[in-house]
Amino acid sequence: MSPFMRDSLRRPGVTAYARDFPISPRFRHLSGSGGDLRPLEWVACAPPSLLPVNTATETSLLPARPKRDRAATIIARRTAELANIWSETPREAGSFAYMARVLAQATLPHSEPEGLTYSRTNGNLTLVVTTTPDAGGLPYGSLPRLLLAWITSEVVTKRSREISLGHNVSEFMRDKLGMAMTGGKNGTITRLREQLQRLTHATFKVVYRDAEVHAVSKGWDPIEESATWWQPHANARQRDLFESRLLLGQKFFDEICASAVPLDWRVLKHFQKSPMRIDIAIWLPHRLHELKKDAFIPWSALATQFGAEYKEPRQFKAAFLKALADVLRVYTAARVDVCDAGLRLRPSDPLLKAA
Repeated sequence: MSPFMRDSLRRPGVTAYARDFPISPRFRHLSGSGGDLRPLEWVACAPPSLLPVNTATETSLLPARPKRDRAATIIARRTAELANIWSETPREAGSFAYMARVLAQATLPHSEPEGLTYSRTNGNLTLVVTTTPDAGGLPYGSLPRLLLAWITSEVVTKRSREISLGHNVSEFMRDKLGMAMTGGKNGTITRLREQLQRLTHATFKVVYRDAEVHAVSKGWDPIEESATWWQPHANARQRDLFESRLLLGQKFFDEICASAVPLDWRVLKHFQKSPMRIDIAIWLPHRLHELKKDAFIPWSALATQFGAEYKEPRQFKAAFLKALADVLRVYTAARVDVCDAGLRLRPSDPLLKAA
């Protein structure tokens, strides 16, 4: 027994022998014939249920560990995040980020789609995403959105097509994305590697149609070349010899430089587990900023833009309203009215104040 343990147990008012608490049968033969009492050194080897108690208070020497209330912990963390967002502007917090304008209007799938092609429409604009059979599928969920927002922000600030990802997954997730690392099949490390691979194989095509059914399309590869040295089965903290890098496609780079949409990285992190909330949080400030007068958007149009995976309109409406309510808690200046037939957007003060 360590001196620390011995001294801790030899406190005033503490029973020094095992007679004051039940002796487990499997320990009885150790205490000698007839159940002779053993000194405290033996007691310390007993399981926690046999540790001595304070005879004056009948309470355990070791304070009981409070039960971890996971829901309360999450609520407290998210409340602190909201307080941080409300207390400082993006410029004051240094949290300005950006997204390519077309990806604020039409977005990636929320859940994994079938096949090698996916499309989403917003008014006259349609985004078509295709991939190759060896990519593992199309990019989907929150991680590709966060990756694209981070890549876009790097382009806006550094004006370079070449993007550095660092020397290992740990460095990238901690220093670049500010995300927690979890291992295992469904952990963030595994999902990041997978979604980055899917993103590097994806090709985007944007089609614009006017009222006369004239169409203009343009296609680009978000990532033209990639050199990722992250080993799939290596320690996430192991530093690779070479730095992982991406080279963006020239057209995607030009698209970002011409019309990137500002956003608040703290808001994306706050909603990092919900792709729909991320989509609304990116779209709403951009859409309200453009308004000169009230605009009405029917549920059918919103479903086409945000809810391609929902088969029933009522399912989409319920999910969208729940997500919108969370986003409006962040953007308290947004003027949005919910109607039976859709949403009414009203000109609002800037949601992303520069100062």
